Parts: sequence; structure tokens; C-alpha cells
Amino acid sequence: MLMDSKILHEALGITEERATELAVISATITKESKTMLEIAEKVSVHCKHPNELFLVSYGITKFSIEQQRMNDLLDFINKIK
Repeated sequence: MLMDSKILHEALGITEERATELAVISATITKESKTMLEIAEKVSVHCKHPNELFLVSYGITKFSIEQQRMNDLLDFINKIK
């Protein structure tokens, strides 16, 4: 079972404040980017430690999976109409 990101940052030695800061940076970059690779490249320059990059990558991946599930659900609903 994967840890929730709220617990994960603590396990990685990242403070709540820093985790929040990275989340805001990631959200901003995600809105401005087109691909996962582009997001990772842009976010990585803001990370001070490999654990921060791992946390950000985990969050971005989790968001991407949730978006894909939502798109799949919308496709299913549209097919029913």
C-alpha cells in the first residue's frame, strides 16, 4: 500500500512547510506545462534534495492518474448518452 503524501513527506524528512511550498510550485508548473517530462524538468530545479524530487514526482503521478480516471469516467458517461 502506498503512503499518503501527507505522511510521505514526514517519512522523507521534509517539513510540512517545505512540502506545501513544493506542492504550490508543482501546481503552478503543472498548469503551465504540457507533458510529465516537462513538469519534472521544471520542478527539479526547485528541489534541494532527491527526497524532495521523489515527493514531487509522487504527487504529480498521483494527480495524473486521478485525471486519467476522471477522463475515463467522462468518456464512459458520454457513451451512455
